[in-house]
Amino acid sequence: MQSNSASGQRWMMLVLVMAATFSPSVLDWMLDPKGAWFRPFLVWLVVIAIALGVQLKGRKHDDL
Repeated sequence: MQSNSASGQRWMMLVLVMAATFSPSVLDWMLDPKGAWFRPFLVWLVVIAIALGVQLKGRKHDDL
């Protein structure tokens, strides 16, 4: 069984690799002048939802 630290490091490495891979495409899509005005807000909404999901997943049921 893996420790939480090793699992967390693996998860963080995956996130960093994905961010480095997709950031140019997402940035171009987000800042396209012909695109919708709310595109940057959609990206931040996804970031906040992922952070919330990670925080809730890490809690024990007794912490709620």
